[in-house]
Amino acid sequence: MIKRILEFNRTEKNGILVLIFMIILVMGINLFLPAIISNTSEPIEHEDEYQQFLSLIQEKANTVDSSAYNHEALLFAKEKIHRTYFNFDPNTSTKDDLKKLGFNDFQINNLQKYIHAGGYIAQKSDLLKIYGINKSLYKNIEPYIAIPEPQTDKIQETDHADKETFTNIIPIHINRATTNELQQVYGVGPKRSLTILKYRDLLGGYHHPEQLKEVYGLPDSTIHELTKILIFDTVSLQRISLNQSEFKDLVRHPYISEFHTKSILKYRDMKERINSTQELYTNRVLDSITWSKVRFYLKP
Repeated sequence: MIKRILEFNRTEKNGILVLIFMIILVMGINLFLPAIISNTSEPIEHEDEYQQFLSLIQEKANTVDSSAYNHEALLFAKEKIHRTYFNFDPNTSTKDDLKKLGFNDFQINNLQKYIHAGGYIAQKSDLLKIYGINKSLYKNIEPYIAIPEPQTDKIQETDHADKETFTNIIPIHINRATTNELQQVYGVGPKRSLTILKYRDLLGGYHHPEQLKEVYGLPDSTIHELTKILIFDTVSLQRISLNQSEFKDLVRHPYISEFHTKSILKYRDMKERINSTQELYTNRVLDSITWSKVRFYLKP
């Protein structure tokens, strides 16, 4: 009786064998699958640079307006990071050289636009004044920045009485000043006076003494002397018409990048007419940093 119970027919024996095979297969998968996945996973390429990228994104999120951050982060994310470090002068470096050092297109455009407008990187930390250049990039390239001594006007300072003859002059309105009038200021020669006026014309006028720091080759001591006698205002500024200007009219301004120019024109096409310059900030066409600098030079 017991022997008969334990006997299996051919079909039952085949079923038992299939079941045993499936149990062994499942156990084998559970045992070896984690090791297989671990061995076939590839490490992240350029791990250090990837972490720098994440740090940059976090820094941008904390320091600039979201519209500017989104644009700049997107540009940076699209670019494969391959950096080669070498000594360079940011005033003369080519776009290809800057790319090798880790600059993205947004940063390169802003730097070169500043240089072409007459600006000058006189010391390493001046790079941080360029919109888009962050501390993460600066930390990596700072040891390789090599800036030659700029050639500036030489001033023969004799005694205190001579210096007084420079400062005892009638106040000068910066936006109506001539080169001869500026040369009455102690520390300003023919070259510096011409550079100050060239940048004034490019801006559309100065409205604050801090803007003198953007002038090529102008030391703090000379800026200090200029602010003693110069008059600044916003009334005499040359303003760009947002509804009548073309691409070239906007992009030539030192504070308006190519990206911002395209954004303004696209917004104008969509709205048909811009009724107030405030719209550009309210509707996030311009980020807060750009808006604070350029708002004095725009009109509907």
